[in-house]
Amino acid sequence: MRLSVTSCRLLVLQAVLSSAVCLAQAASPSQSASSSEPVRAATGIMDNSPCQTVTGGNQQPAPLAKLCEVALNYQQEMPDFLAQMTITESQPFKTVVTAQVTLKQGHESYSAMTVNGKPVEVDSLNKVPKVPMRFTSSGEFGALLVDLFHPGEAEFQFRKQATLQGTPVVVYGFHVSASRNTFWSLTDDFGHTLHPELQGELWVEAGTGRLMRESLQPVHLPADFEITGIATTIDYGLTAVGDAGVFVLPSRSESRICTFHRFAKPVPCVSIIKTFSNYEKFAATTRILADGPQQ
Repeated sequence: MRLSVTSCRLLVLQAVLSSAVCLAQAASPSQSASSSEPVRAATGIMDNSPCQTVTGGNQQPAPLAKLCEVALNYQQEMPDFLAQMTITESQPFKTVVTAQVTLKQGHESYSAMTVNGKPVEVDSLNKVPKVPMRFTSSGEFGALLVDLFHPGEAEFQFRKQATLQGTPVVVYGFHVSASRNTFWSLTDDFGHTLHPELQGELWVEAGTGRLMRESLQPVHLPADFEITGIATTIDYGLTAVGDAGVFVLPSRSESRICTFHRFAKPVPCVSIIKTFSNYEKFAATTRILADGPQQ
């Protein structure tokens, strides 16, 4: 089943974006494929996997294939969890928003929110609360990679081998044409919505296929569109989630958003930094009340 997601919101400009998936790639050998399953020797993916189509014709196909397989199975493997979120905007004035984000059955909710240290009411636990920032996002735990790896949705191309944080990585570029972009939308303050052409990069650990960084930006935006450019980079790391295991989860994202104003030159831009920390396994609590004394 394909997932459709619009997962970030520009609170003043009302931009709705999609962000990266949290990959349920636990550091456990028990999750590896059975040796009895048919496997392609060149990539390590099963013969009937949709990842065959995605990786076909690529140099260095194995890391991309492993990431594809993990992305397509992340929902079944990712536990419910809590995390601390901090969002910082430094222009035109510094604003710091903190909140507890809960991921439960793939859906995000927010609580214990503060703006510059003062508690604020969350309008709805299932929606991005209104805070005085030009841009904030939700959905870093969404399903963008699932959509990217759906056959025929995105085109991937080997870019280079590199090193990121001392780890050998393979960098792949991706491109999604506007006609195939059904999952990533952008809306400006005037209510104009479009599904633009997209491009970006995936930085994948060479040996394991673990996602380490993703960058994304829309291209060829219309000249009369209020948003002139958005570029987002999200860093991922191996993160312990209580006793549930170790998973690939977002640690930091940085977005730069530029908007068009008729009388403002140069085009005003703003940078937003978001961090995630203190991941904990979410567990619902239940109180069992004993029956009172019999009359």
